[in-house]
This record gives sequence, structure tokens and C-alpha cells, in this order.
Amino acid sequence: MANDANDANDGNDAITVETRPALPLVILGTGLAGYTLAREFRKLDSATPLVMVTRDGGESYSKPMLSNALAGNKAPAALAIASAQKMAAQLNARVMTHADASAIDTAAGTVLVDGQALRYGQLVLALGAQARAPGLQGNGADAVQTVNDLADYTRFHASLQGKRRVAILGAGLIGCEFANDLHAGGFGVELVDPAIAAAARSRCSSPAARRSPPTWCCPPPGCCRAWRWRKPPALPPRAASWWTACCAPARPRSTRWAIARRSMVWCCLT
Repeated sequence: MANDANDANDGNDAITVETRPALPLVILGTGLAGYTLAREFRKLDSATPLVMVTRDGGESYSKPMLSNALAGNKAPAALAIASAQKMAAQLNARVMTHADASAIDTAAGTVLVDGQALRYGQLVLALGAQARAPGLQGNGADAVQTVNDLADYTRFHASLQGKRRVAILGAGLIGCEFANDLHAGGFGVELVDPAIAAAARSRCSSPAARRSPPTWCCPPPGCCRAWRWRKPPALPPRAASWWTACCAPARPRSTRWAIARRSMVWCCLT
């Protein structure tokens, strides 16, 4: 009888199932791609934990404003749309700022952040691009700056105080945009690039076109164009000097002057 009673009690016992919390979606990077992905993910899933890891302060900002802000001499703080704390609240996420992700173990499903293993269910790399180091030498090489994020712009903006001229290495689209906006902010600019003319890679699509003289350059009023190099005229007020590098033989091959107007660079061949 006792055994029968025990058997009956066993049949009425509730079954407890231990559930483990879901592993988080981990996003490395809090730039435009990282925050956009996080917003779209939250539209589909409001429950799964979300962790974002960034080396900087995690502010949400528009990256194109890093160059446009120079024209208005805007302070770095004015570019931030939302702080990391505000973004964490909006996304119901944990945002780890000033954190370094140094290793990924796909077998264990972990990423090493500041020496601690962070488990993930899914991992997304939204790291953006890094500025290519030009490999400069000399006692001024350490003073060369890159502007690739808000922290870079903060350092660059501080270094501009008391300065009137800026040298930009690279005269592609981004370099020309920075030249234009620095001019609008009252700075003189020197562009340095191995190409035959400013924005040459953007304007000339074929190798043959890149080897040809830049006949597409339309000089603005007051500039003359000639195929033989003479002593350059006085610079117009809003002109940026343009130098070609990578010469053979090892001497300056030519000097070009460029006028930056609304992100369009006009070459004045003189």
C-alpha cells in the first residue's frame, strides 16, 4: 500500500525544466552600420540580449559630418546625435565603450573583450575601415593625423587651434572634400598625391584616360591653362596648392593649383 501511495504521489509531481537565457547578439562596432543593424534587429526581436562593443565613446553621429563640420568650425560635441547611454536605452542593449576586442574563438562561441571572454549566439563585425598608413619617415611623422571617426575629429579639431594651413595627403574624393571644407573654414590647404591631378581616380575610369593630359579640367575665371610649365601666378584667395609626388627622375615634375568649390575640384594647369 505504501508503495502504491508513493507511486501515486510520483505521478502528481510537477516536472521542472531548467531554461538557460538566450545568448546575446554581439555587434563589434557602433558606427552607422552597427547602430543601423541594431535598430533593424530590434524591430524583429525585442527579447534577445544585444551587446555592442566599441573602441570609442559609442556616440551616434553622421560620419560625413566629420568633413562638413570643418566649414562651420563645429565642436566635436555638436556632431553627436545621441550618447552611448541613450543608444543603449533606445535599443535595450548593453553598449561597451572604450573596449578592445582582440580575439574570436568560433569553436567556443566567445570574443575576447579587454581580456574577458564574452559569449555570443551570433556575432557581427561592423568595424568600418581603417585609414591606410603612408609609411612616412622623419621627425614629423608622428604628428600626422587621420580623421576616420569622432575621436579622430576631436583630436584634429583641437590641433587646428592657432593654425592657418593644413597639408592633406591624398587628393581623392575625401581629400578634396576636406580641402573644400577647410577652405570654407578659413584655412589654407596643400594637397599631396601621386596622381596627375586632383580626384583623377574618380574622374578618369580607364588607364588610357589616366595617362592622358587632364583635358577635362575646366579652369575657373582668372586661371589660364597651358601645357608648358611656367612660374605659377599668385594664388587666388580660396585656392589650394596641388603637388604631384612620385616623380621620375627624383625631382618635382610639375605643380598644379586647384580651386575647391562645393566638393568639386577644378585644376588650373599653369
